[in-house]
Amino acid sequence: MTTTDGVPGWFPGGPPRPTAGVRLFCLPYAGGGASAYHDWPEALGPEVDVVPLQPPGRGERRDEPPHRDMARLVADAAEALAPRLDGTPYVLFGHSMGALVAYELACRLRELGTTAPEQLIVSSHRAPQARWPGYTDDTVSETQAAEMLRLFAGPSPDAPGPAGPVRPLLISDLTLCARYHHHDHDPLTMPLTALGGARDPLVPPATLAAWRVHTTGPFRRRLLPGGHFPLRDRLAPVRELLRTARPAQPAGRPPGEPRPATAAGGTRGPHRHHAARRTRPAEEHDRAGGER
Repeated sequence: MTTTDGVPGWFPGGPPRPTAGVRLFCLPYAGGGASAYHDWPEALGPEVDVVPLQPPGRGERRDEPPHRDMARLVADAAEALAPRLDGTPYVLFGHSMGALVAYELACRLRELGTTAPEQLIVSSHRAPQARWPGYTDDTVSETQAAEMLRLFAGPSPDAPGPAGPVRPLLISDLTLCARYHHHDHDPLTMPLTALGGARDPLVPPATLAAWRVHTTGPFRRRLLPGGHFPLRDRLAPVRELLRTARPAQPAGRPPGEPRPATAAGGTRGPHRHHAARRTRPAEEHDRAGGER
C-alpha cells in the first residue's frame, strides 16, 4: 500500500479489516521483508488480520536506504503504526531481528500513550540485554554476514540462501543489531511469549528465559522443533496464542465493533505513565514440540 503521495509505505497489505477479532502486526527478520508473512493470513484464518510491516530497504521500499539505527527505525514504525490502533485488540510479533524491533516498538508505543498490545510475541532472538556473540564492533562485515546465513540453516522466501551472495540489506540489518544497546526500560505489563527452536545455534533455548524480566505480566517460553526458523510451516503455536488475545465482546456491542481504547499499561481512560514494579512475572515453560 502506498501513501497518499504515491510513496510506498509501511503497510503493503492494504487497509485494516475491521471485522477481524484480533490484529497481528508482524516485524521481519534481518534481510527479510513483509513478504515473509505472505501465507500467514490463510494459515491463521479470517479472525486474524495479519498486518506485516515493511521497513525501508525491502520490497516496494527497496530504493529507500535501510535504517542502521534502532531508535530511528522504531520511531518511524511507531509513527506509522499509531494511527492504525483503532481499538481492535492487537498483538506485536517479531522474528529474529524483528523480535527486538517489536519489543522496542512496544516500549515506544507506551511512551506515546497509545493503546497497549494484548500480547508481545518474540521469536528466535536473545533478550534485549544480551549482546549477540561474535559482534566485536558496530559494523558487520560480509564475512560475518555470510556466517550468519550459514547458521540460519535453510532458505526462506524473503532471505538469501547460504549459497547465494550476501545482500547489502542483510549487512545493514545485522549492523543495526550490532549497534543496538539496550536501555533499561520499565517492564511492560502485557503477556510476553518467547518462542524458539530447540536446535537453534544462534539462540540456544536456555537464553530465552532472560526475556521474563521485560514484563510484569505472564511470561511463557515455548520451544518448537527445528532451528532458527521454527515457525516455518508450523503456525499452530501462534494460532493458539492469538486465541487468548480476543477479549469477549461486552454485552450490547456488535461483533467487529472496536472496544474502548485502553491506555498503554492496561488502564482505562487518559494515559498515565507509572514505573512498573519489577516483580517476577508468572512463567510457563513448554517442552519442545509440545502442543497444549
